[in-house]
Amino acid sequence: MDLLETLDLRTQLAQLTLPVKCIFGERDQLVPITLAENLSSLNSTISIDRIAGAGHAPFISRPQLCADKISGFLHD
Repeated sequence: MDLLETLDLRTQLAQLTLPVKCIFGERDQLVPITLAENLSSLNSTISIDRIAGAGHAPFISRPQLCADKISGFLHD
C-alpha cells in the first residue's frame, strides 16, 4: 500500500497524447472524487465519468453502465 500512497504520475499524465477515460464511483472512499477532477485539469485528453451511487469499483456495482461508458469511449 505504501507505493499507492506515494506514487505520483501527474507528470506522465500531463504528457499523454492519446485520449484517456477515467471512471470513478461518486461514493469511492479510497480515491476521492477531487482526484478525478484534478486529473482532467492535467491534460485535455483526459475525460472523467462519475458513476452515481458507486463506490471504489463501479465496474462491479454498475457493470453495464461502466461497459456502456467504455464502449462509447472506444467508438468515439
